[in-house]
Amino acid sequence: MKRPTRHEFLKTSAIAAVGTLVGAPDVSRFAHAAVKRMQGADIPQSLIHNLDSALWTIGDVMPEAAYAMGGRSTHFQGSMGTSFDHHHVTYEYPSGLCIYGSCRTAFGCYGMTKDMYHGSKGRCCFPAMGQPYIMDLKGNITWKADPLQPDSTPYIQEHKEFLKTLRDGKPMRGAKVLADSTMVTVLGQLSAYTGKRLTWKETMDSKFAFPPQGEITMKTEPPVKPGPDGIYPVAIPGKTKLL
Repeated sequence: MKRPTRHEFLKTSAIAAVGTLVGAPDVSRFAHAAVKRMQGADIPQSLIHNLDSALWTIGDVMPEAAYAMGGRSTHFQGSMGTSFDHHHVTYEYPSGLCIYGSCRTAFGCYGMTKDMYHGSKGRCCFPAMGQPYIMDLKGNITWKADPLQPDSTPYIQEHKEFLKTLRDGKPMRGAKVLADSTMVTVLGQLSAYTGKRLTWKETMDSKFAFPPQGEITMKTEPPVKPGPDGIYPVAIPGKTKLL
């Protein structure tokens, strides 16, 4: 069987085997450690790719609220900035549907990236670089794509589709989708840092910003500085206030 793109896969009769989404998607990203000083925290920086995929699957409908947990268990060096090294976030929808997202950045730990969709008849799994497959409720694999070919990785496919839209004179207009997906990750990250259940509305209405007010130049004092030991202060859920 020809390996389909995710677009094609979700349109095939095979996906009907999963049934109605009931507790999905479940998106996970467990990566090796990296220097984080100049990057965002892990939900907006890493898990965003899986969350964007999950949102696309359910029609780019934004969640009503989120609650999350996170912390730092392995990285205590200054290069980690203020970031946590592990997170879990639950996004809630009025219908009862939830998106569950987990991510970890740590040396010597299990690594994996996949999206799992739980349906009334089975589950559909999209590994980042593996073969998509469908399981029934008993865990039996009922469908599996052919092995991934070097010229059909997700990173190549996205460029093929983007360039095709330009050649066809139908450029992608995804600014709102990109902004919404980013805001979903901000909602989750703020919830992890504060330990609070936050709604989409109150987060969108918030005036909080990390940068200092006024004009920013190379001489502007950073809002957060490391301590004498070179370690930056880390958020404390239940005490940190960001909204």
